[in-house]
Amino acid sequence: MKNIWAAFHASRQQPNAGCICPTSLLPLFMECAHTVAMIRHSMDVVKNAVEHMNPGQTPVITFDQPLFALAKQIQWKWPDSYGEDHIVVMFGGLHIEMAALKTLGDWLKGSGWVQALVQAEIATAGTADSFLRASHVLRTRRAHQVTAAALYILQHHAYNRFCLEKKPEKQRTFPRLKTGVTRDETTSPVSLLGNCAGTRIVGSSICAFSQAGIV
Repeated sequence: MKNIWAAFHASRQQPNAGCICPTSLLPLFMECAHTVAMIRHSMDVVKNAVEHMNPGQTPVITFDQPLFALAKQIQWKWPDSYGEDHIVVMFGGLHIEMAALKTLGDWLKGSGWVQALVQAEIATAGTADSFLRASHVLRTRRAHQVTAAALYILQHHAYNRFCLEKKPEKQRTFPRLKTGVTRDETTSPVSLLGNCAGTRIVGSSICAFSQAGIV
């Protein structure tokens, strides 16, 4: 039998170990999803699939907002079969992100954030006002990311200016910037900027985690 290069390299190639995928796509169904019977059926299918692949694991299933309401009603109606200790029901990533952005909008309403975006020519008045309601998720997310970055830069500039304005005879070991953020935010502009930036960063982290499927 002749030895050829293809057979030689094939004999030296290591077999690829099959990786188990942590997620799976169930087959689509043609029936209307917005019914209790269909939601119960989908929850049963998910429970059986998870139990077959990983016995003892609590299944996690995500729904859009209307279907999430039906799933929660099913959990309350039949707690022995579909209770929270048997299956975890949660919003999808988009709805989690929208809820986080709307919460940030409620906090920022009347704070002058919209006017600051308009004066900085980041967005028009109508677009900036829509950021409070998270009408457009991608634009709202970008606006909060830009705001968090701007506040972070302003905080560092304020802290550096604070250190330079101190007289040499009164200079001492200044606290780290991260430590100073926890001080009285009503009298320290540096701490106030840090608190505002931290709020934006927390909101942006929730949005990023929801996109990655972590929350």
